[in-house]
Amino acid sequence: MVVKSAKDLWCDYLFLTREMAKFLAKEDLEMFQNLMDQRERLQQLIDDNADNHFAASDEGRKILTLIRDTNTGISLAINGRYSRNKKIDLVDQAYAGGNAPPAAGSRMNRMG
Repeated sequence: MVVKSAKDLWCDYLFLTREMAKFLAKEDLEMFQNLMDQRERLQQLIDDNADNHFAASDEGRKILTLIRDTNTGISLAINGRYSRNKKIDLVDQAYAGGNAPPAAGSRMNRMG
C-alpha cells in the first residue's frame, strides 16, 4: 500500500467533495452516496496521518477553505431539496385530504 502525504490526502478529499457537489446537482444520489462513503474512508486516513503541519500551512488553509465552501454549497443544496420535497408532500396531502378521514359517506355510516 502506498502511503500518501497529508497534502495528497487533502487534495483527494477536495476532489471527492467537488465530485459530490456535481453529482448532487445532477440528482444522482446513488453516486453522491458512494462518493460520500469514499470521502468518509479518506477522512479516517487523514485522521490516522500524524502530519498535521500541512493543514496549518498557507496551501493547506486554502484547500481547507475550498472544502468548507464546497461543503456549505452541498448543505444548502440538500436543505433546499428537502424543503422542496416537503412542500410537495404537503401540497399532495392537502389535495388528497391529508390524514383526515374521508368525508363522503361518513353521515351515512353514523345513521346506519
